[in-house]
Amino acid sequence: APIPIAMFDTEMNYVAASSRWVQTFAQGHKGSLVGKNHYDVVPNLHERWRQAHRAGLAGESISATSDPWTSQDGHTIWLDWAIEPWLKPDGHRG
Repeated sequence: APIPIAMFDTEMNYVAASSRWVQTFAQGHKGSLVGKNHYDVVPNLHERWRQAHRAGLAGESISATSDPWTSQDGHTIWLDWAIEPWLKPDGHRG
């Protein structure tokens, strides 16, 4: 994908992550992120992002534009982002 995209389970473990996601948010991690917890991969995540994740896990679709995020190396990246809940084939939230 030409943009960073990741998919998480209900515990914030990676189900999938695009190479652009890994380059942007998981610098220094080798191999697949599948099965790893997002908060272990990005430990400096601000509480407001964790709150957004909880809202998404509760079924809320949320997004923002021009939102600053500071990478682990101290660089600020301005993001347009969206959290969209997804359903498993059995109809339960993924």
